[in-house]
Amino acid sequence: MNESEINNRFDEINAKLDMVLQYVEIQRRKSQEIEDLVDDVKIVGYDMYNTVVEELDHNNIELNPDELKMLVLRLTKNIKNLNQMMGVFESLNDLLKDIGPIVHDLGLNTIETIADWEEKGYFETFRNLADNMDSLLKIAVNFSNPELIKNLEKISKVLVTTKTDKSLDNKSMLGLFKELRSPEVRQTLAYSLRTIKEIKRELDGD
Repeated sequence: MNESEINNRFDEINAKLDMVLQYVEIQRRKSQEIEDLVDDVKIVGYDMYNTVVEELDHNNIELNPDELKMLVLRLTKNIKNLNQMMGVFESLNDLLKDIGPIVHDLGLNTIETIADWEEKGYFETFRNLADNMDSLLKIAVNFSNPELIKNLEKISKVLVTTKTDKSLDNKSMLGLFKELRSPEVRQTLAYSLRTIKEIKRELDGD
């Protein structure tokens, strides 16, 4: 090996040593930065700890170290569950963002519908129904009477089945007078007149 080759080898070695020294210097700086960061974190942590202790003492709150330790252990054991729960919250937040405009439009439509109902007087009708609920209940009770329901059933049946018949219904005045002689007709007319009088008496009583 001649002198030129030896010098080249020395240059290569020196270059590699420089790279090693540069790497060592970089690592030393990083270590120093980490140490400085740790020191800063310690200072902040101590300040936070002292602040928390002062606040707890000021509010007469005592912490049990064993309970804190158990809390930390439980949190550590349930990190997976906590991550899943956070995922659910994130999904829920995304869902709320998606349905927000829909809910907004639905609210506007509801307000417009309510205003339209108010303009048409529906709410006034509901209020009147509410004010007269007692009377409406009494009417419902009266119409729930079994005898009345049976009579209404019979009347409705007759109205449906009985048709107009010119040969039967085209009566002269004499024929009508003859019909009045029938006990059924007289009884029906008497009942109708009595019912009308009772209705008039009830209306006058109010």
